[in-house]
Amino acid sequence: MFSRAWATFRSLLFPCDLSPSWPRSQSRIPNHRRLEGSPPRKRLKHALSPELDHYHLLPLSPLEAVNVDVFRLIADELHHQGGSLHNLSLSSRKLRQLSSPILFSRCKWMVLSVGDPAGPLYSYDPSAEPPEVICPFVRYLNVYWAFRYDGDVEQFRTLLGCFPSICSVTFIGTQGLISWPVIRSCLINPRITSLSFDARSTDRFNSPPYLTDDTVTSSLERLSLTTTMWREHANVTSPTGTRHRIIPRDMNEVYRVERECLTAILLTMNNTATSVTIPIETAPLREMSKIPWPKLRHLCLRGRFLDGSQPTALQVLLPSLPLLETLSVVAARSKHLARPRLARSSTLDENRASSSTAPSHNPPVASSSSSVVVERPPTPPAMAILPRLRSLTIAYPNPEDAIFSIDVKLTHLSLRDCPRFYNFVAYGGERIGPQWGWNMPILNQTQCLSILRRMSLHQLTSLELVYMIPAAQSGDDSDLLTYVGTALPALSHLEIHRYRFRRVEQVNHIAIARKLASAKSLRTVRLNLDFHDDHGAYCGNPEKRGRWRDTFMRQRGPEILAIMQECPLLEHVALLYHGSPSATWVEFRTDRCPGPRVVLEYDSEHVDSEPLNKKWIRV
Repeated sequence: MFSRAWATFRSLLFPCDLSPSWPRSQSRIPNHRRLEGSPPRKRLKHALSPELDHYHLLPLSPLEAVNVDVFRLIADELHHQGGSLHNLSLSSRKLRQLSSPILFSRCKWMVLSVGDPAGPLYSYDPSAEPPEVICPFVRYLNVYWAFRYDGDVEQFRTLLGCFPSICSVTFIGTQGLISWPVIRSCLINPRITSLSFDARSTDRFNSPPYLTDDTVTSSLERLSLTTTMWREHANVTSPTGTRHRIIPRDMNEVYRVERECLTAILLTMNNTATSVTIPIETAPLREMSKIPWPKLRHLCLRGRFLDGSQPTALQVLLPSLPLLETLSVVAARSKHLARPRLARSSTLDENRASSSTAPSHNPPVASSSSSVVVERPPTPPAMAILPRLRSLTIAYPNPEDAIFSIDVKLTHLSLRDCPRFYNFVAYGGERIGPQWGWNMPILNQTQCLSILRRMSLHQLTSLELVYMIPAAQSGDDSDLLTYVGTALPALSHLEIHRYRFRRVEQVNHIAIARKLASAKSLRTVRLNLDFHDDHGAYCGNPEKRGRWRDTFMRQRGPEILAIMQECPLLEHVALLYHGSPSATWVEFRTDRCPGPRVVLEYDSEHVDSEPLNKKWIRV
């Protein structure tokens, strides 16, 4: 479909090119119309797709005849290729008109800190306002830097009024200097449905108060507040100071102010919210459980459990989310916390008992004073917990958690760790996890298998497993791998992180690949097999890095790919490579997959997790 759209669009841009409806030895322009001495026009480098050879295209149409939807497909593709769409828009006025809604859909505004309008240092630059011609097209606004003065807030309010189609605001690099008037300006704007704060914006909130008693009617549907996984350890004093100041911050105060901000926003959007991504440390779960969330479909909690009250509050919140489709709880554990449960077994037992004992129609009851028969209304069955759940991600899950016994049809399941275990067993064997107070209760292969067998996974298409082979374990993980390869008929994406408790163990990657090759529905596979000769994360030794890279690229990757090519739909096998600056997935592609055979990139699609800043560790 896309190739036909591109062929039609290309023919309008280059009308002198050859078309399949003409003989290849002839030109579309008659010879008598050629300029004398002009060379014949060369064919384009990108020829028509072979599937179009049997089509006889009609005579070329003018540019105005291009279907708008077809153009948008092509423009969206070009928009992700740097300045390609911008260059195309310069070709003609018509193309610029068609490209403008996409070219100017995103706008960046940098806070200039103009000062207090009532003060002597205030200065206003009219050129800072966006051109009127692009204002109707702006839908996404990225705000950079900190709001330090009242004048910044006033300019931001004026800016919001310039964009009649704005629907999303993202704060980037504001250093936490976001006051309540700034956030309130977004909440009261009925067109804004998405509000986001990136890690650099939420690293240190210090602009209280956030008024939870301020009556605000919000139209927000999506809220995203992300933080760095390592922000507690960025606060540790080092010989070169900390990230922001010499004196470490009071993290309790940071959490308190951040919690105030989240509470003030969330209490205004419960009736309209569809997606919420917030840190687990400061999520107001108890307050959220007291109000309805009738439209919430995606809930993502990341960070670290600070105490046992947070899992308890989450157990109360989840049963009140009937439309929830995606639940992600990727939270680290402190030493004093075990594996908390997300669902209480007593709640499930009560629901099952009431559903099984409650009849659909109660029998009629005769009145003692007359012969009139009175029928009682039918007793409604108890509502199941998370009946629409389709995606479940849990870090360090409890094998006895009742969340794995709910009656749902999952398409994605992730039983993972947080942070990644390889950060704690870095190059040199230094175990930094216990030193910093982290608890790492990774499942073993038997626990993973017991969880999978408890669930109905016939529709599962994506699976992630993180487990460790214990030191004194009878057998290996062959039972688990066999189950994954044979009991999940719809599985198309598989990611496995297999760790060795005994660091002298040599991984039999050939046997693992043969077990997984029985999964005929697999399309993509990611394997972190914790090889014995891998130097590990954050290795600064160039000689060891070079030796492992040669082994990784020339032996391990090709060997595993050669075995797993038995999967008829397989596109690639990716192995985790501890490169610089982070661990990334290196793809070894099959012959049926177009492009290069090996792909090593450090982009967002391939980097596995947020790397640990090596400057934070004393060496």
